[in-house]
Amino acid sequence: RQSALCSRKKGIIAAGGEYIMFLDADDYLETEACRILYERMQKERVDILHFAAAIENAGVDEKRLKNMQAFLKPYKGRLADRAVFTGCFRHKRYQLSICNKIYRTEICKRAVDDIPEEKLYKANDLILYTAISLQANSYKGVDGPALYHYSFGSGSTGSKNLSLEQFENYCYEAKAAKMFRQLIQG
Repeated sequence: RQSALCSRKKGIIAAGGEYIMFLDADDYLETEACRILYERMQKERVDILHFAAAIENAGVDEKRLKNMQAFLKPYKGRLADRAVFTGCFRHKRYQLSICNKIYRTEICKRAVDDIPEEKLYKANDLILYTAISLQANSYKGVDGPALYHYSFGSGSTGSKNLSLEQFENYCYEAKAAKMFRQLIQG
């Protein structure tokens, strides 16, 4: 079994287009999302464009739903250079969600060079977004209709009870912490 981090890394390496987006298996994009976001990237000329997402509640309580809405919300403004990273990780202007953003492929390709070849079943978004934000020189969060639909509660993030396999996956977070430290020290 391959982790999402390994799969995403392979996809980035194989990518030949100008931009990359990530879509989880239980999520979906609006029909015109790719066209709309391509045009917006052409206009904005940024490394990362953060756009609105809607949450499809698949069985979580209201408190968790509100927290996830805040987590996916774009910072409505521009960030440049080191502020792309610090805006997320230090100043909390936006969060590290990997899904409701579109990225310049070149930035993603440079980012995966810094990620070790290891399976990681939890916190893979943290590792991938850290690497990307460290490579990015520009970020913009934008208003607009929700183009990404995030199914919250149907995947690994929504479950209240853990199976033994899910618990083992949570143990990978220690490995993720080590990888995160290596990325920011590098």
